[in-house]
Amino acid sequence: MSLNSRKDLQARFRRGKSVRERFVESHLGKGIAFQLRATRDRKGWSQDRLAAESGMTQNAISRLESAEYGKPTITTLRRLAAAMDVGLIVRFVPFSELADWISGTPRVNMGLSADTIAIPSFPEEEEQQGRAIIKCLTQDAEEKVDQETRISTLPRSGQGSLEELQSRGEVFESRERQPQAVTSQFAIGNTSNTSLGVAGGLQ
Repeated sequence: MSLNSRKDLQARFRRGKSVRERFVESHLGKGIAFQLRATRDRKGWSQDRLAAESGMTQNAISRLESAEYGKPTITTLRRLAAAMDVGLIVRFVPFSELADWISGTPRVNMGLSADTIAIPSFPEEEEQQGRAIIKCLTQDAEEKVDQETRISTLPRSGQGSLEELQSRGEVFESRERQPQAVTSQFAIGNTSNTSLGVAGGLQ
C-alpha cells in the first residue's frame, strides 16, 4: 500500500469511533488468519502437522486460518507461536501506528518507555498532532519575521560609513584599489624605433 492509502486510512478513522472499532476487529481477524497460514506454508507444514505440534485439532487450525470464523484467544496464539517457534507481540497501539503498519509506511519504534506504554486515544493523538503543526507554523512565522527585521535594518545604497558597516559585520574586508600599469602606444613606439636603430647600426 502507498502513502496515499495511509491518508485514506486516516480519513477513514476520522469518520467515528464505531468505524475505528469495526476496522480493528476486521484487521485483527484477517491479519492473524493470513499470517498463520503464511507462516505454516513457509515451514512447509500441513494443517495436520501444525495441529499436532500445537496440541490442537486440524479443524481448529482450519477455522483459525479463516478470517470469517477464526477467533483466537491469547492462549491459543501462545500455543501456535510456541509450536512454530516464533515470537508473539500483543499490545495496544495508537491508530497512527496501525495506519503505518497496514500501509507499509516506515516508522521508528521507540521501544518500551513511559510514552509508548501509555497509548493515546485517537482524539488525543489528533489533538497532539494539531498542536505540533501549530507549533511548526508559529516557528516558521517567527523566523520569517526575524529575517525580514534583519533585512530592514541593512543600510541602503550609499548610507553608513565604512566604520559603521564594519562594526555591524556587513563589510568583512576592504581592499585598496591597486593602480593598474598603463603602457602608452608612444612608449611602445619609442621602444620599437630604438630597437630598429640598434639593428640598423649593426648592419
